[in-house]
Amino acid sequence: MPARRWVDAFLFGVLALPVLVLPGSWTVRAASVGVLLALVLIAAGLPRLNGVIRVLALVSLLLAPPVAWYGLRFGVAPGEELALTLRMSDARTVVEFLADIAGQSASWLVVVLEVLVVVALRLRRPWPADRRLRQCGLLAGLAYLSIGVVHDSFLRGALAVDPWASPERVLRTYPVSLLQPLAMLTTPRPVAAGIGPVRVVVADEASRDGHPLPQTYVLVIGESARADRLGLNGYRRDTTPILGKMPDVISFPHVRAVSDCTLHAVPALLTMADAAGLSRQRPDRGVPTLFDYFGAAGFFTAYVSMHEPVLAESIGIRADHSRTLRYLNPDAPLRDDALLPELKRLLLLPRERKFIVLQLIGSHFEYEQRYPREFAVFAGDGTPESERAARYDNSLRYTDWILSRVIDELRAVDGEVVLAYASDHGENLYDDARRRYQHCGSVTHVDTLPATLFWHARFHDAARLRTLAANRLRYVGQEMVGATLLDLAGLRVPDAALPASLAGPFGEQEVRYVMDGGKLLGFTKDGSPAR
Repeated sequence: MPARRWVDAFLFGVLALPVLVLPGSWTVRAASVGVLLALVLIAAGLPRLNGVIRVLALVSLLLAPPVAWYGLRFGVAPGEELALTLRMSDARTVVEFLADIAGQSASWLVVVLEVLVVVALRLRRPWPADRRLRQCGLLAGLAYLSIGVVHDSFLRGALAVDPWASPERVLRTYPVSLLQPLAMLTTPRPVAAGIGPVRVVVADEASRDGHPLPQTYVLVIGESARADRLGLNGYRRDTTPILGKMPDVISFPHVRAVSDCTLHAVPALLTMADAAGLSRQRPDRGVPTLFDYFGAAGFFTAYVSMHEPVLAESIGIRADHSRTLRYLNPDAPLRDDALLPELKRLLLLPRERKFIVLQLIGSHFEYEQRYPREFAVFAGDGTPESERAARYDNSLRYTDWILSRVIDELRAVDGEVVLAYASDHGENLYDDARRRYQHCGSVTHVDTLPATLFWHARFHDAARLRTLAANRLRYVGQEMVGATLLDLAGLRVPDAALPASLAGPFGEQEVRYVMDGGKLLGFTKDGSPAR
């Protein structure tokens, strides 16, 4: 092979390093390398932009070694956490954060690679490719990207292969992956428009020697997950093989949602509104949310969602970081593992107190699109109803895995950690003679019975945990989940009438209400409609 080809092969290998070092299957890595090669062919086929492309190539090559080193150390490509650190921190914190990244002796390899890149660029000579060959390369690169998008959008149900180059994969492939954090640097910080100052008092037990305890609180909002279909709640199928074996998981099987529709239930979760309060006043930008309360107490706040942006816009999310992943590839199968790298990045931020909300796509119809094929462990008896129910249970088993991965990430975090998982509502699965299916229509007992659980690590108050566990079988309201997080974090809101905490004493209610169109519908604990 001529010397210049060895040089080009080396430079392409350097560009591919940030992709190759990230965890994942080799199929996924190969597809990302294909995306990178397609981008190189497209760039080579645009001679009129040669000057701009040369500058972008130089920057990408010089940044590739440190980006690869970052991915090797932390398992994710550098992203929003760097931009947020630069935007929100003082110079000292930024320097300490960067020094921690580069603080291992093996980082000298980055310097060696940088020197080799500079030498290779000096030795490189342009390829003697004529116009026709460059145009063929341009068409090949465009074909790879376009065929991948078409396959992912229209043929996913017909071909049992993974997509080549979905929009999400393109946006996550280096150097395109740098666009999102760069764009964040120019994004204005959210303001609490329409509400007055929120006053929060931090209890003494949430501090040590006058300094706040390191705390990480995570609320995972599920989708269409029913409490009675979880194996850890006694369901006949083991839909929670991982969570069911965790000793620190506390599941609440008798929680009543405020609505059977996500558009109502998620705002209610974040504002801690019950059905009566939600029917009087829909949450909007004038209603404080959990983000406002935690933020007022000095927590870094973040919201990452797999759902439509309208859900965040309808409630006016005012978090330090807010991102909706659905827009990356709205026609492709949405799976919640896309949230895991985002969580890992947020946990890297140099903040001792964090409140993070992750909103899953969970078990939203069509269920078979919500989990990989290896999670298809349950099957029906051949009837459409039983097959759909089996696919629904498979999606719950995948959610069990997603939550276990979230917990694995949280175990490595210093200080006190609390996770709450609360589905927005349940799902109808032909449960009775009415043969109702899915949700957000005629309200039933089962589609307002959301899966709800808590997990904790290194929590400072054992007595409060015992109370939380002692209340697990009581009939409670979904609005109490957010109030429980505030209570466990030691945050008191003297100017707001919040619901009771599940970790404290509260009165039993025989009937709890849900929104049913323009009226309220009551259910008892056993699911009977209130008379």
